[in-house]
Amino acid sequence: MDYDKTFKVTHVSDDVQGILSLHEASHMSIHEEEILEEALSFTTTHLTSMVPNLSNSLKVQVTETLIHPIRKTLPWVGASKYINIFENSDAHNVLLLKFEKMDFNMLQKLYQQELNKLTSWWKKLNIAKKLPYTKDRLVEGYFWKNGMSFEPRYRRLRRMLTKVINMASIIDDTYDAYGTFDELVIFTSVIQRLDIRSMDSLPPYMRIIYHELYNIKLGFIYSRNKTMKTA
Repeated sequence: MDYDKTFKVTHVSDDVQGILSLHEASHMSIHEEEILEEALSFTTTHLTSMVPNLSNSLKVQVTETLIHPIRKTLPWVGASKYINIFENSDAHNVLLLKFEKMDFNMLQKLYQQELNKLTSWWKKLNIAKKLPYTKDRLVEGYFWKNGMSFEPRYRRLRRMLTKVINMASIIDDTYDAYGTFDELVIFTSVIQRLDIRSMDSLPPYMRIIYHELYNIKLGFIYSRNKTMKTA
């Protein structure tokens, strides 16, 4: 970097991995962090120009980094891509690669089990038949929650918040496309109290929504109490 805070090609060699590391680091910048913003611009331009002359394995890694930097990629989605990249690298560590695959497969199996349980919950609610105006966004909601809490220890959080997200989607559809004004006024009032005794004032289809919201609330309370007992 020069005194005017600009990066120059003459200041770097053909160290592709070094430039890749700088590129990934530059995505950690915050607004108006000039040095990292300049680093991002420099590395993007330089890596793009290098791609045609790289080996196949390195070309894949650089292209993936330019399109999906680690900072802006779901960790477990990025892991599957980088396992393949690492495996095709001549410098990969066989033992480390074995553990990486094992860890990814165990995590994938856990996600499948969680989604299977959530699917059973969703089917039991029979939303498609009881509330046909709503969208089925179960997998989408689960995928979204994995973006912020992908570690195994957060499995309870993923399960509960996926339920919340899907109920929020149902409520959103109810307000946007189905409920009458008078029904929604009553529903809003009842939701704010979240008292099961208020459910009788709702029309039948809204009772389905309200009842499951109340069950989710009880689930949160049970989960919290269980966590406090084991702490």
